[in-house]
Amino acid sequence: MKKYLFTLLGCFLLTGCGDEMPPKCDSKDAENILKEIYTREGFKKPTIVNQKTLRTDNDNKQYLCQAYLQEATLMKSGSFKYSITWQDKQQKIFYVQLID
Repeated sequence: MKKYLFTLLGCFLLTGCGDEMPPKCDSKDAENILKEIYTREGFKKPTIVNQKTLRTDNDNKQYLCQAYLQEATLMKSGSFKYSITWQDKQQKIFYVQLID
């Protein structure tokens, strides 16, 4: 699977999220953004599974994550890494970035 570097901003009303850190790696908000990224890249029905946190950076308020992408239509799958960071903490805007 080719790895791409994308940044996508997502704005959500976050519930159950700590005031200091952005949404966690396995949050529905992060999963929805990842699905949107892969849909824009031509995947018909991407499924994101096995999300896990590789590293938590409390100083920079960032998570380094890993997940597995499944896509039945194109017969593609594989693991990928991504980060979640605040863009604007007060407005609850964060970004998800795929890492190559």
